[in-house]
Amino acid sequence: MHGVPHYHILLWIKNTPAVGIDRPEEICSVIPDRITYHILGSSTSPDLNFLVTKYHCKQNIKVGKTYVFRCRFDFPRPVRDSICINVVENSFKTCNKIYYLKQKNIEKEVLVNDYNPLLLKLWRANMDLQYIAEKSLSFTEYVTG
Repeated sequence: MHGVPHYHILLWIKNTPAVGIDRPEEICSVIPDRITYHILGSSTSPDLNFLVTKYHCKQNIKVGKTYVFRCRFDFPRPVRDSICINVVENSFKTCNKIYYLKQKNIEKEVLVNDYNPLLLKLWRANMDLQYIAEKSLSFTEYVTG
């Protein structure tokens, strides 16, 4: 086994847009309502702040004075002015995200793994949550192995 024990699970959300059926703008408008990367202040939501900072913050490891080890999960995440949706099959092949959320250049937040606040409070552990707006065989094969 490679890495930490983990699960691949599918969670369906009713009435959400799909690639090839709905307009890209519709897909892009749904994602931020369900997935975030924000670190809420400890006074706003102490429990969620604790869970995000404990389980969802990645770090680049410095080796020596000049070399920084780049995380294999593509952290820090790129800063974007808008949501960027990548081709699903290419993302699976390169192990990159299927999409990147619109992100400000806030140092800590580019190192936060995407999460859903409700699911994080229930799961209370790290998750690599991705909204996949495609109904495809490639996706099914990836998840079911």
